[in-house]
Amino acid sequence: MPPSPQNLLVICSDQHHPLMTGYRGHPYVQTPNLDRLAEEGTHFTRAYCNSPVCTPSRMSFITGKYVHQIGTWMIGFPLERAEMTWARRLDQAGMPTTMLGKMDFCGDYQDGGFTNHRIIHHRQAWSQIPPSEPWSARMRGYTRGDKPRLVR
Repeated sequence: MPPSPQNLLVICSDQHHPLMTGYRGHPYVQTPNLDRLAEEGTHFTRAYCNSPVCTPSRMSFITGKYVHQIGTWMIGFPLERAEMTWARRLDQAGMPTTMLGKMDFCGDYQDGGFTNHRIIHHRQAWSQIPPSEPWSARMRGYTRGDKPRLVR
């Protein structure tokens, strides 16, 4: 009999305080599905992000590297395709992966190594800042479509 397939579910959310779930003891918030996942699986009680900025933090998380090692300091800094991610390693081991929701990767490498995607591809939310630009030039700011600059 072949071994049963393994399932790995990673939930990464923006601005989601861990105490705002039933399984962590919130008296009013009801999260029965998350409660069941936590009861039957593993959850972290001391997890920290490597960047206060969302996209670099996610890129750090999927590569296992600090943001200064992969050069993704802010939104708009692309993750290079040569960077190995745990999603790609799982796929190489015969375990396909699916990414759901927003990841806000920019540049040509939008998939982060995931096999399947349920996200908006090549979304023009943030303009890409070329990695060849020096740090000081990257700090000029970034734009969101036809909106004015967010950083000056």
